[in-house]
Amino acid sequence: MKTRIIIIMFAVALAACTSKKDKFMNEYKTFATDFLEEYDDYTDTDWDAAEMRYKELREQYADYMTELTQTERRQIDEWNNKINAAFIEEKAEDAASSLQNVLKEAIGTLKEFLQ
Repeated sequence: MKTRIIIIMFAVALAACTSKKDKFMNEYKTFATDFLEEYDDYTDTDWDAAEMRYKELREQYADYMTELTQTERRQIDEWNNKINAAFIEEKAEDAASSLQNVLKEAIGTLKEFLQ
C-alpha cells in the first residue's frame, strides 16, 4: 500500500513539473503570436510593456531550457528571431525619426543664419 502511495505521489509530482513547462511554453507562444500579429499597431506604451514581458520570458526560458525538447527550443529560437527583428526595426525607425528631426532643426537654423 505504501509503495502505491509513493508511486502515485511521484506521478503527481512529475505531472506538476511537466505542466509548469507546458504552461511556460503556452505563455511564450501566446506572447510571441500576439506580439508578431499586433506590433505594427503598437504605441510607445505597448512597446515598453512588450519589452518588459519579453525580458521576463527570456529569464524564465533560462530556467526551463534543460527541460525543453530540442523541438521546443527551436520553436522559441524561431519566435525570438522574429521578435528581435521587430524590436530592431522599431529602434531603427525611432533613430531615423530622431535623425530626421535633428536634420530639420539644423536646416532651419542654417536658413535663419543665412538670412
